[in-house]
Amino acid sequence: MGTYVACNSWMYEYAVLIGRDWLNLTRNISFLASQVMQSLATALLVGFMFFYLKHDSVSTHNRLSVLYIIALNATFPTIMPALYAFFDERDVMLRERSSGVYRITTFYVSKATTFTPIALISSIIFITGVYFISRLTFDVSKFFITLGVLASLNTVSIAFMLMIGSAMKTMNIVFVVAPGIVIVELLFGGLLANPTTIPPAINWIRWINPVYYAYAAFIQNEFRGLVFDCNPFSKCYQNGEEVIAEYGMGRFTILENTMMLFEYGDDYTAKSSISTIDLDEPLALQPDVILSWKNLEYKVNSKDGPKSSVKTILRGITGQAKSGEAIALIGSSGAGKTTLLNALSGRIVGGELTGKILFRGSKRNPDTFKRLTAYVQQDDLMHPLLTVHETLSYASKLRLPNTNYTPEQKAERVNIVIQQLRLETARNTRIGDAATRGVSGGERKRVSIGTELLTDPRLLFLDEPTSGLDSNSSELVVELVKKISVEQGIASIMTIHQPNARIFNIFDKVILMSQGSIVYFGPTSSAIDYFASIGFQCPMHENPADYFVDLMTLDYRSDEALARSKEQVDIMVEKFSVHLKQLAVKDSSQAKNFWNGHPKIDSNLLTEEVDTTQNGWFYEFHALYRRDWTNIVRNTYYIIGQVIQPMCMGMFIGFLFYYLGHDSVSILNRLGILYIIVVQATFPIFMPQIALLVTDLVIAAREQASASYRLSTYYVSKAATYAPIALICNTLFYASVYFISRLDFNAGKFFTGLIIFYCQNIVTIGFMFVFAGSIKSVAVIYLISTAAITVQMLYSGLFVNFKSITVALSWMRWVNPIFYAFSALAQNEMTGMAFTCADGLQCFESGDQVLSSYDMNVINIWQNVLLLLLVGASYYIGGYILLMWKATPRYIWL
Repeated sequence: MGTYVACNSWMYEYAVLIGRDWLNLTRNISFLASQVMQSLATALLVGFMFFYLKHDSVSTHNRLSVLYIIALNATFPTIMPALYAFFDERDVMLRERSSGVYRITTFYVSKATTFTPIALISSIIFITGVYFISRLTFDVSKFFITLGVLASLNTVSIAFMLMIGSAMKTMNIVFVVAPGIVIVELLFGGLLANPTTIPPAINWIRWINPVYYAYAAFIQNEFRGLVFDCNPFSKCYQNGEEVIAEYGMGRFTILENTMMLFEYGDDYTAKSSISTIDLDEPLALQPDVILSWKNLEYKVNSKDGPKSSVKTILRGITGQAKSGEAIALIGSSGAGKTTLLNALSGRIVGGELTGKILFRGSKRNPDTFKRLTAYVQQDDLMHPLLTVHETLSYASKLRLPNTNYTPEQKAERVNIVIQQLRLETARNTRIGDAATRGVSGGERKRVSIGTELLTDPRLLFLDEPTSGLDSNSSELVVELVKKISVEQGIASIMTIHQPNARIFNIFDKVILMSQGSIVYFGPTSSAIDYFASIGFQCPMHENPADYFVDLMTLDYRSDEALARSKEQVDIMVEKFSVHLKQLAVKDSSQAKNFWNGHPKIDSNLLTEEVDTTQNGWFYEFHALYRRDWTNIVRNTYYIIGQVIQPMCMGMFIGFLFYYLGHDSVSILNRLGILYIIVVQATFPIFMPQIALLVTDLVIAAREQASASYRLSTYYVSKAATYAPIALICNTLFYASVYFISRLDFNAGKFFTGLIIFYCQNIVTIGFMFVFAGSIKSVAVIYLISTAAITVQMLYSGLFVNFKSITVALSWMRWVNPIFYAFSALAQNEMTGMAFTCADGLQCFESGDQVLSSYDMNVINIWQNVLLLLLVGASYYIGGYILLMWKATPRYIWL
């Protein structure tokens, strides 16, 4: 890490950083809108779920639940989206910090003061809706005390987010560890496990738990002074003080609980350690015109403030590409070169494209064209944990048809490409990324080109293939593309930004563009003479590419300079138009070929049949499944997190509820432990895997654009990869919890509960596909999915008695998988159980009474399981439809 030498004051750096952070945040409309909508929607759901709380025996548990949900809303929904956003920007900080741009402290404080107000605003929206709709105690002071405690817990959650985001090296391990810690905090919050029954060996954890202090403050604030009307047929508290004493929430005052909250917030802040992160040969074909295009124009709608206008990106572009040619597309930023490349390759989205594009003299067929062309994008998105040989091997298995290639021929094709691209020394080196050491930038680019060359394309499109490479690597890439174009008789078109003189002279032809128009298109060797003929002589020792780009670039330093540069560009465009007319006079056939795009080509090429058949479904699935498992197994942090988290949580929760008895207190504890079993099958499964899936979908979208495989095989492969990991790792969790806490010792009940637990794991993975298929931003996914899962948890049946829910919302349990899972587990555990009541207290005498009281016996265990699986099936079907909609390219074809 670079040494920071202060050049500006602390406050100045902070002001600049906070200004930049707020600018980024306010422009992230989807994130802000999701925050507000999540808070509002959750507030309305929770408020109407506990609508108009009364003062009877049922309302006691409902009040405890609504206060617990208020505390819960300041954990997952606050931490997860902010954690992703912080972790994403941390890499930017590390790069800037290595250059000594600013202090660590100014970055850290600016992040805290950016995230905290958003969390507080969301809290105000949430608590206002919940408080007044559910009619918690109508008292101005109690409302503001609740709001103050909630704001304190949100602040602590942001501090926790900064600590965990600073301490963890990779995002994979972050989203395994963070949910586990938050679940432990919620366990010791005071509702799921009665603090007075927790074994002393681990009871100390509540004293370092901010959720406990917030929940205790909420309970004291709400229950002091309340009086309840008791139902003679159920256990009841006479007043709020009895509730506080029963749940062990009276040790500290409200103020003391709030002060303890801030103490742990300061502790999280002190432990944040951003500064400790490591920085650490076939015969060539005769030249024939492969692609021709005429009068291409592309227009898009552009918004400039409240006004909208039509912007023309391409203006009357005409040209052609022959086999064996390497063509450079050069222009300054905004010239339209990438747009032209996308139009020619059939990858342009949105807007209005007009003109004519012909492939071998005929209109392009999308299916055929995709299989006969290759597109190398600027960003080399590949699986970082695969080696060079594995990356090319899987590409050959998926993209080369089995009807034309045997497995041996595919392997030979991979070896040929490796030799052609000079990748022998990197054959067994992983691709790598920011977190994994891998091949060099030049080798990475050559691998990206190699995956496209495997299919023997007729056309090769490359978007900025030298971007980020040094001059030697850039020259090597261009030389290889030129060599392959000649040897294989293909045409290659490449956008490139100001190449050096040696690279410039490698190309056969060059297209020079400015403001969407062609300034020159012709042989590279003739470019200097052409510009000299129109009055622009390139200096003898200057790089021609630099000189041409300078000529074509608009000068914005002043209005006069801008006007002069625009006039100069217009002159060059007009001169080139005159030049083409002169060509028409000298050689009418050449002009006709150039303008009309109807070249004379080999009739064999026109009649050649293209094999557009796909490989068998199971063959594709097997290749994708092996690739997915290779990636997963090599993701060390992910695997360690998936194994350690359930194991530790199982031991921890088991001893938290160690050796459950059959007294009145154990009833709530049993329900609490069953609820945690369901929670373990949701958040810890969803959070780490969704980040992996969304990242992988970007690669999948690129492969889909090249028609590499069916979307259905990809979808099933992903589900078949994630599901076994979740089930295997969580089996130990379930067994640990079951036997240590001594849930009902019965083999039938154990395996029935395990089946229910497995079903919920599988349903969660389907739920994950729904979000991955509908939302692109991981930060927004974490925000909305957290709210959605939280709502499902609210309607599980533990927090509120469904008999007391308003009819307008009671239907929600029937579309809630967590309700079915929790109801099935509760019936499995409670059926046939008997409980002993303490003297002088009323309680449930049997498990059947508990199920009836919580309205958990409406349908039996296996009906719950069936409905759970039906909800899961709807998730998988919906996820596939959404993914198909998201991954299917919507390109404009001419």
